[in-house]
Amino acid sequence: MPAQILPLPITTLQPQQPVEPKRQAQRGPTYTTAQGDKFEAGRNFAEVAKLVRADIKAAIAAGHLPKGMVCSVRIDRFSMGQSLHLSVTACPIMVVNPAYVRWQRDNPHACMSEALPDARDRFSPEGRHVIDTLTGIVEAYNRRVTSDQPDDYSNVSFYTNIAFALDLREEQSMTVLALQSEVSLRNSWKPAGANSAAHL
Repeated sequence: MPAQILPLPITTLQPQQPVEPKRQAQRGPTYTTAQGDKFEAGRNFAEVAKLVRADIKAAIAAGHLPKGMVCSVRIDRFSMGQSLHLSVTACPIMVVNPAYVRWQRDNPHACMSEALPDARDRFSPEGRHVIDTLTGIVEAYNRRVTSDQPDDYSNVSFYTNIAFALDLREEQSMTVLALQSEVSLRNSWKPAGANSAAHL
């Protein structure tokens, strides 16, 4: 007698509701406000530039900046804000880093990460002090609101550009390359209150 084939039981599949993935709570951006101690809301921007010039003059007189240094301070207004440009056009001290200048000459196509540690800063310690001091003077009149997310909202009272003039840097760089003795490049000026000896 042939074997009897029993039919397979029919299982009815019940439709299942889709399971939504768990959503992680998104943290909103964190805002940080930095306000200079001389900031005043609504102050005329031309007055800010005038006050910055006066503070630079006072810093030179007090020895915090080298005597004989000349700065250009100008302002610019545009549709989305305003900016202050501070350029050091003359300075009696060596503001460029001789090691950086020579390394750039000898390695014109290399990356800065390949340079020796003493050649990675384009400015001398005294030059870096000048930039930091000028930045502090300018930022005393500024107010910045920044976010921890780079593509998010940020706001400033004014944008800044603080630098040594190109002509000054090129002139000093040519001096570095022309001189054979590094002793003649050492800065005799030190900021008021500094005890360490000047060095390159």
